Amino acid sequence: MNVRPRSSPPTRITSTIKTRLVGDKYVDALDVNVDTYAGVVTLRGEVSNSIAREQAERLATSVEGVEAVKNEIKIVRKSDD
Repeated sequence: MNVRPRSSPPTRITSTIKTRLVGDKYVDALDVNVDTYAGVVTLRGEVSNSIAREQAERLATSVEGVEAVKNEIKIVRKSDD
């Protein structure tokens, strides 16, 4: 008998999201931390604009097994030194 889990393991969800962030042109994956627990993904970090923040959430939401996304990413304007 094959029993399939109801949802994807948290490590698989997290690694899939990180992989998608690395390949995305709007989001710097190094700026975003991804945590997954019971299908709920929490995104944390700092990005320079709302496009990157929204794109990170879209990418996370699109991953199989994700039931909800908490987007705690902050938009921080980087100063030109």
